[in-house]
Order: sequence, then C-alpha cells, then structure tokens
Amino acid sequence: MKDHSITLSTAAPADEVFDLLLHPSRFAAADIASVEPSAEGDRYALRFRGGLARWIQRTEADHAARVLRFEQVSGDFVDFGGSWEVTPDGTGSRVVHRVAFRTSVPHLAGAIEPMIARVLLRAAADVVNGLGPAKIVEGTLHDEIPASSVAAYAAPSPGAPLEPTTIERRPLRTNDVAIAIHYCGVCHSDVHQVHGDWGDGTFPMVPGHEITGIVTDIGSEVSKHAIGDRVGVGVIVDSCRDCDQCAQNREQYCPHSVETYAAIDPHDGEPTRGGYSTHIVTDEHFVLRIPDAVPLDQAAPLLCAGITTYSPLKHWNAGPGKKVAVLGLGGLGHLAVKIARAMGAEVTVLSRSLRKEDDGRNLGAGHFHATDDPATFEQLAGTFDLIVCTVSTRLDVDAYLSMLAHGGTMVYLGITDEPLDVSVFSLLRDRRSLAGSQIGGMAETQEMLDFCAEHGIGADIEVIDAAKINEAFERVRHGDVRYRFVIDASTF
Repeated sequence: MKDHSITLSTAAPADEVFDLLLHPSRFAAADIASVEPSAEGDRYALRFRGGLARWIQRTEADHAARVLRFEQVSGDFVDFGGSWEVTPDGTGSRVVHRVAFRTSVPHLAGAIEPMIARVLLRAAADVVNGLGPAKIVEGTLHDEIPASSVAAYAAPSPGAPLEPTTIERRPLRTNDVAIAIHYCGVCHSDVHQVHGDWGDGTFPMVPGHEITGIVTDIGSEVSKHAIGDRVGVGVIVDSCRDCDQCAQNREQYCPHSVETYAAIDPHDGEPTRGGYSTHIVTDEHFVLRIPDAVPLDQAAPLLCAGITTYSPLKHWNAGPGKKVAVLGLGGLGHLAVKIARAMGAEVTVLSRSLRKEDDGRNLGAGHFHATDDPATFEQLAGTFDLIVCTVSTRLDVDAYLSMLAHGGTMVYLGITDEPLDVSVFSLLRDRRSLAGSQIGGMAETQEMLDFCAEHGIGADIEVIDAAKINEAFERVRHGDVRYRFVIDASTF
C-alpha cells in the first residue's frame, strides 16, 4: 500500500468541518459526480466525473478524536483505505487527509496510482475549501510525475519485425496531459516508416499516430482537459505556434511541426515515440476531445485517416450539388465515402474492379465504377467536381484528370514513391487543378471529430492484439483489411 496525504488549513471551526465529513453526500468537489448513501448507513457509493472510477466505501467515526476512517468495499482500479483528521489550530482547523491504496490493474499501475492519488487529494481540498478559503499546509496537488517505463512495441531497425519493449515517457510538464492509451490504429504510413520507405527514421521506432484513451493526469497549467476525459492524439504533437501557419490553425503545415513518432522533441532532444504503447504524454494543445458518441476503437483511425479526408473535402466544398469521386476504397477511401456522403455530396467510388461494390454502396456511395475497364473513363469524362485520390500506386494521372468537370480538382492524399507524370494540357483544358493535402490543424481535427459524432461516423475496424502487429503489417501491404486495423493497447 502506498501512502498519500495532504494537510489543509481552513478558518472553519473543527466541529463544523467534522460534521461535514460525517455527511459525505454534502460534498462538493470538481472531480466528484455523486456521493450516495447506501442502505447500510455507514456506506456510500462514490462516483467520479468522466467515468474515471466508482466504488463503495465504508466509514467509521471517532467523534472524540474527530477522526473519520474509511475503506473501500468494492470498486474500480484500486483497493484503498484512509482517514480524515480534524484538529483546531488556534485560528480555525487543520484537516489531514490520508489515503493508502494499491492498484488491481498491474499493467496500468504507473498511471493509475498517481492518477487516483491526485484525484482524491484534489477532492479533499475542494471539500474543505467549500467551508471557506483553505490553503495547503503540507503536500501538493501538482507534484511532477517522474518519467516512467511503459510497455510498447518497437522496430529495432529498418525493416525489422516489431517486438515487445519498454520505453520511457517524459515527466509531466506544466502543459502536458498524460494518457492511458486504450487503442491505436495501424496506418499505412506506419508500415512505410518502419520499412524505411521514406528515408532515414529514428530507431528503435515506436509507431502509431491514431491514439485514443483516457486522461490519467494533467500538468499544473492545463485548462482544456481533465482527468477521466476521453481524448485522442493524432499525427503531430508540437509546432512552433508562432508562424503564419500556426496563427491560422494550420499547425500541420508549420515548418517546425513535430510528428508523434520518428521525430525529435525540440524541448529535450529525445526521439518521439508513438501510440504502440500503453501510455503517452503530450502537450494539451495537441490532445483532442473524443465525443461520447464515437467509440474509442472506431475513433482511433479518425485521428489520421479521418482528418486526412475531411480536410480536403471541406476545403473544396464537397456538399449538396457537388459530384465527388473517391479513388481507392481502403483505410482512407472508406472514410472519404462516409464523410463526403454526410456532407451531402453525390459520391462515386473508383476502384480497380467491382469486387468491393457492395461495400462502397453500403458506406454511402451512389455509384461504383471499375477503373480496369477503359470504358469507365469515356463514360465519366467531365463528370466530377472533385476527385479524392487515396491510393499510393502509380496512376495515369491524365486519364483521371479527364474525368473532372470544368474547374474541377484532383487532390492527392496517398503518397507515391515515384514522380507524377502529367501533361500540362490536361490542366489547361477546362481549368482543371491537381493538388495535395495532408491531415488538418488541431481546430479542424476537433471539428471533424464533432462532425463524425453528429453523423454517426466511425471507422470500419478489425481490432487486434499486439502480438498480431507484424501480421497486420503484412496484410496492410497486401490490402487485406476491411478497413483499418486497431490495436487493443491492453495487450502490449
């Protein structure tokens, strides 16, 4: 059992303070959702906000000594017991809140213990403060949590299979949010990065930038998030926040943006490590709120694939009266179809064959055409206002540009290793455009998450254990997933 305590001083008389402690249902604290007495009389059901924890505790009062002892009878995460002691200090009262506990979730111990301790101590301070201004005499609510070792999967070198390991997460900075990861999506870019397809990376490499989980702790200056919040982390975890791009909420285009993994943290010079792990610590500006309407596992791919498709669809005004073609029906493409349809556009899927036609129509596409059939290009010439290209293979770009209506745009989201071969005449005719787009800024990403919650959009996923990551990588390389792998972080 680990002990935690805080001593507070309040102007309220000792008897008044102790009387409050004898009636927990009168507690008012930011972290406490409810305290309900049970039929036994000496027991209370205690629930914290955000679904963080709930338990039933039993109390025993020593009126003469003004000591209230409590112990947990049942509940989540921990077994605990402790006491409140109230003594006059001449001008009011000193209140000592002590609690000791042990976690029942071993692989989360490093996060759960400080999280629960912080919540209980802060709740104690709030309760006493409700009697009048209170000050902390001993202890603190915002001790820095030391760097901790957490379980992860990493590629030790380019092209090597991922393997179990432990990594260090940094101490909590004042604006940091600590997150217990519940799920992490497997993005095709994870496969490229691990295999060194895009140049030198930072190894050992812990991939993963589609992260969802629960806030377990916050720095002293954090204001956007609270312990127990459902949150996510996407492709970037820092930017300069001073350039024109950052000023216009386009942090993804900041020349000094820092990616969630395979980058270098400019504050400490350490490599960034992604979400193939049990925990992550991130600046609050780059932590997103996951709406309750979107399950955490289905939300994970939205942090990359979702915003990668939402941003260009919004930028090029997909909506009623617009014809949008989605080229490729995979991890990106299936979300592009859902989002474009929810925006009100007429959606067509362009795929090599008709093999996925039923899927495409079920996702919301009104039309489905096979690009292996040359007649498709003749039939659809001059049709689309926007073509969203989600594939990473070499294409006959001129053939696809011919499908654009006057003033139409073909936007690349998939990354190809080879240079594009395009005739300028394909662009001159009908003032067509060829463009690219990458993810979105933090404000737009939050907007996307809220949009998906409003329209009931989540990724179509296959949840896997960590032990199947390497198998999943091979299946991604061969397009064998409908439509996104998501790792259950409890299996790391």
